[in-house]
Amino acid sequence: MFRTRKDRSGGTVESRIAGDRAFFHLWGDLLRERQYWILAALASLAVNAILTLAFIGFSSQARITPYIVEVNRHGTPVAFGPAERIKTVDDRIVMGEVSRFIVRLRTVTSDPVILQSLFAEAYAYLSEREPAAKQYLDAYFARNDPRVLARSYLRSVDIESVFRMPDAERRKEGRSTWRVRWSERYVPVGIGGSGYEEEWEGFVTVKIDPPEDEERLRRNPVGIYITHITWAQVKRR
Repeated sequence: MFRTRKDRSGGTVESRIAGDRAFFHLWGDLLRERQYWILAALASLAVNAILTLAFIGFSSQARITPYIVEVNRHGTPVAFGPAERIKTVDDRIVMGEVSRFIVRLRTVTSDPVILQSLFAEAYAYLSEREPAAKQYLDAYFARNDPRVLARSYLRSVDIESVFRMPDAERRKEGRSTWRVRWSERYVPVGIGGSGYEEEWEGFVTVKIDPPEDEERLRRNPVGIYITHITWAQVKRR
């Protein structure tokens, strides 16, 4: 006959071992469930972070699609739909925008706030995808800083003519080159000195690129961009 061994607490060794096994089995299940919940929480946080970044990316790349709504004489909508993308812009609009572009860049005023505003408005016409015009202007104004020039004289600009250069190849590419002629009136700052005038001529290449986001719509609503520009003094009088 076998005898059952007892430990010091009075219980049998077999029952003690069985109790230990049940205890560790129970806590092992709890630990495993805890690990699963931690993994589930981390996965949920990762999904939320990805969705948040995606929403931020979509909002920063928002596109504007203008719609045209037709109404009858009673004010009831009868037709609507997205506006067609602008393919061509009237030459008169381009002439006006090119004229304003030149005036903003060449004007020299003693008010630094106005001067900065003029340059910001002019640089909004420069194409980011084709930086040739911006590079030309940056190099020119590095040698002829209008803030420095304003200490010696003020300069006003009067556009005399703007006309399109005949270039069939550029027209096929959606571009156009314009010849601009203008006169500049120089008025010295301070006492003494006399004013004078200069005649200038420039060539500006324009590309039409309608805006597709809100920022570009505010800065350049028509989508007229300057891709190339050169200018030079013709004579002084």
